[in-house]
Amino acid sequence: MRRAASSGFSLIELLVVIAVVAILAGLLLVALAGSRGAGERARCLANLRSIGTAIETYRGQHDGVLPVAPAMPRFRDDEPGLVGLLAPHLTSTMPRVGEGGDFVTAEPWLCPADSGVAPKWGVSYEYEIAAFVVALSMDQTPNLWRRAARMIEDDPSLPLVADASAGLRTSSGDPSAWHERAAGSARNAVFADGRVDWMD
Repeated sequence: MRRAASSGFSLIELLVVIAVVAILAGLLLVALAGSRGAGERARCLANLRSIGTAIETYRGQHDGVLPVAPAMPRFRDDEPGLVGLLAPHLTSTMPRVGEGGDFVTAEPWLCPADSGVAPKWGVSYEYEIAAFVVALSMDQTPNLWRRAARMIEDDPSLPLVADASAGLRTSSGDPSAWHERAAGSARNAVFADGRVDWMD
């Protein structure tokens, strides 16, 4: 007696198909993760470009002087910080304290790749030029912010605002960055010349 030919899959064929599907799914997940990181960086760069444009608008209305603000905001009434000073020039809401005591922040002050700075400080970005002013103050230079404005006109490669580094440390104590690139992680920044790029 002859048996009828089976039209089904053998166990080995089924396992091969499952393995191929698993490999393809793994490749797809890797590609999606890479595109997500690129999308987050693009949104971060757009946020910084908006902040840089707002700083230039502010300078245009204040005789070329940079906004006088600390590197990270304190959100006190007597010191509005960079967020408060640029609020009239941006279409965003001010960061506010949420129910759990953490800040609720909206773009452009929130980097989509933020690793925990915004809930603590209210923003994902720090005012880099404030560090130059602190350095100038050690020289007891009068009119520090005007001098800083002249410095960025003389050297437009200076960063104005960048991804915050406050409180970001790796287990070894080194500053941490949110964005990965081929040469390692780095911070995004808007520079005095209007360029938005990596800050090494």
